[in-house]
Amino acid sequence: MIWNTPSFRIIALITPVTFLAYRSTLPFQLPFQYPLAILHLSSWGINVGTNFYTTFVAGITMFKALPRREFGKLQAKLFPKFFLLCTLTAFLQLSTLRNLSSTVSPSPTFFSLFCSLSNLLYLEPKSTSIMSQRHRLEDKGEASSEEYKSLKSEFGKLHGMSSLMNLGALVGLLVHGALIARKLVAP
Repeated sequence: MIWNTPSFRIIALITPVTFLAYRSTLPFQLPFQYPLAILHLSSWGINVGTNFYTTFVAGITMFKALPRREFGKLQAKLFPKFFLLCTLTAFLQLSTLRNLSSTVSPSPTFFSLFCSLSNLLYLEPKSTSIMSQRHRLEDKGEASSEEYKSLKSEFGKLHGMSSLMNLGALVGLLVHGALIARKLVAP
């Protein structure tokens, strides 16, 4: 069904918001900045919400509810999509910000983008590769081998760096939100 496609859902979300923004301006005139502002705030909200939910709700719940290997396999499927979404929304924020405000610093969003890109392009693929190597050794009954211990240690380091980058991305997003909030309440 068409209404179960991502593109239909995106259009369904954007259309009423754009209509409301349009209706609040002069009739038949939609300033260029309104769609950009909607895209900016929507991409920020999607990024913050996705990051917060994945980090503090879904990830912890799945870790507690699933066996370790199943959890790892699920995360290996979800994390590339998660980091891609975070990267794309941070990029949209940066792309729209330069046309909306010259007084809001892009630095927190650049930092968030850097963190998400690091996870997308290096940390997640490398972690998943090492996890797969560990699983192969476990299947062979070599979970106590030196190679396995080395892989476990390397995975722990990469996972720690990935978690730190994810937290950094969230901090950058929250700082950006604080800067936007300051503009909303400034006299």
